[in-house]
Amino acid sequence: MSVPGSGALLNDSDIEYNSGNTADVGSDTGYTVGGAIGYRLKESGVRFEAQFNHQKNDIDSASALVVTITAGGDATINSGMANVIVDFKTKSPKWTP
Repeated sequence: MSVPGSGALLNDSDIEYNSGNTADVGSDTGYTVGGAIGYRLKESGVRFEAQFNHQKNDIDSASALVVTITAGGDATINSGMANVIVDFKTKSPKWTP
């Protein structure tokens, strides 16, 4: 089981609208939190894991044509993964692929 968390930097976004016009959207540093839980099959070296992550960044500006405005809102990203991990036995106790 794990529960990670950290700061999250979201790149500024370029948005195309109305057949070729573009806008830039800027964001502030946000946060990310998540969790994972897993199960190991005894003696087989096979592990299963389910993971979920949540990220949120505030939107701080938007610009189109030559106008930049202070913007509000947020960008939220939710993601999930299912992992299968296989541990291989090696002759070295310090290193396992």
